Amino acid sequence: MGLGWESLPSRQKAWETNLAAARIRDPHLAKTIEEHQPSCEYFIGQDPLRPQLGRRSGGEIQPLPNSITQSSARDICRKLFPKSQCSEPALVAGLDHGWLWQALYDLPCHTPGTPGHRPPLYFLVRDIERLWLLMHWHDWSKLLADARVQLFIGEDAADQCRRSMIENPQIPWPKLSVTVDPQIWPAGVSVDSIWSSAHQSANQQMQDVCRKVEPIYGNIGTKNLARRLRGEGLRVMGITSLYTTFLKYSMSDWLDAFTEMGHEALACIERADHEINNPLTFAKVAAEFQPDLILMIDHYRAEIPGLPQQIPCVMWVQDNLPNIFTARAGAAQGLRDYCLGFGRLHLRDQFGYPEQRFLPAHVSVNESRFAPIHLDSQDRETYGCDVSFVSHASTPPTVMLTEQLQRADATGRKLLIDIYEQMRAVYDRGQAITHASIINKMIQESLFRLRFNVDATVTRQLSDFFIQRINNALFRHQSLTWAAELDLKVHLWGRGWEQHPKLGRFAKGVACNQSQLLKIYQASKINLQITPFGAVHQRLLDGLAAGGFFLVRQCAGDLADRVHLKLWNWCNANGIATHQQFLDSMDADVQQWLLEYKRFMGVGLLDFASDVIAHLRLSADCGFTRSAGTVWPEYDRINFDSKDRLKELVTTYLPDESARKQIADSMRQVVLDRFTYQATTRRLLELIADDLAGHPSVREAAA
Repeated sequence: MGLGWESLPSRQKAWETNLAAARIRDPHLAKTIEEHQPSCEYFIGQDPLRPQLGRRSGGEIQPLPNSITQSSARDICRKLFPKSQCSEPALVAGLDHGWLWQALYDLPCHTPGTPGHRPPLYFLVRDIERLWLLMHWHDWSKLLADARVQLFIGEDAADQCRRSMIENPQIPWPKLSVTVDPQIWPAGVSVDSIWSSAHQSANQQMQDVCRKVEPIYGNIGTKNLARRLRGEGLRVMGITSLYTTFLKYSMSDWLDAFTEMGHEALACIERADHEINNPLTFAKVAAEFQPDLILMIDHYRAEIPGLPQQIPCVMWVQDNLPNIFTARAGAAQGLRDYCLGFGRLHLRDQFGYPEQRFLPAHVSVNESRFAPIHLDSQDRETYGCDVSFVSHASTPPTVMLTEQLQRADATGRKLLIDIYEQMRAVYDRGQAITHASIINKMIQESLFRLRFNVDATVTRQLSDFFIQRINNALFRHQSLTWAAELDLKVHLWGRGWEQHPKLGRFAKGVACNQSQLLKIYQASKINLQITPFGAVHQRLLDGLAAGGFFLVRQCAGDLADRVHLKLWNWCNANGIATHQQFLDSMDADVQQWLLEYKRFMGVGLLDFASDVIAHLRLSADCGFTRSAGTVWPEYDRINFDSKDRLKELVTTYLPDESARKQIADSMRQVVLDRFTYQATTRRLLELIADDLAGHPSVREAAA
């Protein structure tokens, strides 16, 4: 036999473990491998410093050629992925000794655009005997059982791969490739050719799907659609992604509301973390399910070719994203495209969105998932505290500013520092900025003072940075510092708090949305809601639905609807329907209300509202639910705007469980009455039905 070689039977345990893993993935393939009869006797070298395979040839054991060693496999991986992170799908044609397969599989996955996605690996092997042999050698129990690994075995492995790419468009195609065994590729076949064939097939499939859908919806009319929306059971298709955090839960809750209302709902989402849905997969689902209504969050229909155009499609605007806040997106809104969420006036005025098909709405509450539960002693030990706060907004403003400064030139650094110093001066006085127009004014003042000229794009980027990031951090961290100085048991839940220089000692880690948030809200004696531009936010609504008691940091937005309501009622009573009529008809009461508004907002309503009627209508269409001060009568009893006021409220409510419960129960009922997914969905369906009733189709109009 020769010194240093061992026969395969000694590797029986590795073989059986790998075979069991293969059975999990593909029982038929596992059986084929198990029943394979090798053409000769194989051996494994025992030298750990130089792993080697051999075969008996005559009376000797001859080492098998090994073109890709462990070391060269690592070198190839570094060339494919210089950051040593698998970020794209890759293909390996050939097996050799298996080192490259293993090296690629062992790379950590990193796909920032789709966090949590594991790019698929396409492994092709022509000779089943080589795979049979290596299953006696490598520990491939994870690799063989992992659906991320696309295995193609046999003389037609390349064609198997091509057919799989055609039949499974939800699995991303390989973008990088390495050929270990050139014989895998028949004459005239390559990675490029199978990719091209799959691409042509995908285009043809999309055309076929569109032709199939056309007659399904060809005769649908607005009257029929409106009637169904007003009461008949709908088929509702929701498009979302596995690689979002909050949004996939939001879509799930939204579809649950439709189901509870008697409709049939289907979530179109990736089934596994190596998949990514695309227009073809969405179109196929739509053709099979034949929805009456399509739902998306932070995306609109024109972004996904192949969706049926004849039925209503709704985009829920939940985030300020560049794909939404553009003129291109506004122009893409067709007659049966609808929006709900925030930003109606801004999207109308700046980007041309249709106001009449845009329902203002908050992100809603799943009252079932956030219903109060019994907390056991372990829950209270783990989550119980005096004060808690849940947020990922843990990065200090100085860190954000430093990162931005490092990317700017000398002129840009001067401007960034000047704007930041204006904002910091406000917070150093114990005050806060709670209206975006104040920050925009500071930006303009810095530009004027430093004699800088920048275009609209740069101005918008500055505004987004200082409003959405810097001010958000200043406002929240100031409030949390006040709480920390009160010598309380404080819990901070969210990503990155442990790195905060002053608040890190309160960090408790990331809270699971599904299993922990409910317990945190209930077990905390006091929860904090701290947002600079309005407390009516998902965290507060979920927390109140869970039965939590909250103290709220006061901001101007929480009081705005109090004035909006007065002005709206006055306009209705006096027949005021246009902005100019409002200006011409203002009486003493209106003047007083406008002064009141400017006093707590820091900016006059007429200074930023170019159409005051549209601005008031926005609040009215929301049912005046955008401001905590009009939503909850208890607001004035639980809001704070200073460290002293926070201390007063904590001193009052911390020892008084009865008062906390009475307020929490009352505020929770308002949430259940006005902020659930079902309540929002009813308003949405009514809006769509009313709009459709006023827009006859071409077919109906011709008749």
